[in-house]
Amino acid sequence: MNNTAQIYDTHSARIQLTSLPASERPGYFSVTGVYLFACAFVIVWYIAAWTTYSQSAAFASMILVINSVFAAYLILSLRRLRHRIATQFVIEIAGDFLYFFELDQLSNERKYTRINLNEVVSCEYYPYQDSASLILTTAHEKTLDLPLWLMPGCGRVLIDHLKGRGFEILKVS
Repeated sequence: MNNTAQIYDTHSARIQLTSLPASERPGYFSVTGVYLFACAFVIVWYIAAWTTYSQSAAFASMILVINSVFAAYLILSLRRLRHRIATQFVIEIAGDFLYFFELDQLSNERKYTRINLNEVVSCEYYPYQDSASLILTTAHEKTLDLPLWLMPGCGRVLIDHLKGRGFEILKVS
């Protein structure tokens, strides 16, 4: 899926926004680099524990235990990151409803949240480049956080559409 903003019909107000592919998302390569460095760090410390075992078994055992705990944390963190990277986000406005889809391409899970735009009482826009989001709150205290940073350029289409429908969007800086 490409990062697209499609306006199907302005009279029925149908809009669909799709997030960037994982490799094009902001920070993808820097986060990948950090995780590669951490994996190399684990390997180096396992080698250090192996080579120091002949001089001090207690010290080598301590290094092994601490490094194994770090490696376990790293593996769990990598699993979460892998799922986040494999998740595609789609925002769709169809009539009076806004749908937010999360499509996990690893497990083929599809979650969605639906909000009736007539029930939205506040819109807060956080315009930061690496974490831009739009938070919608309904009269029933239901909130929906839309990650616009994953849709650079397309987020503006959503904000303009909501302003066109009469929503007052509070820009939080």
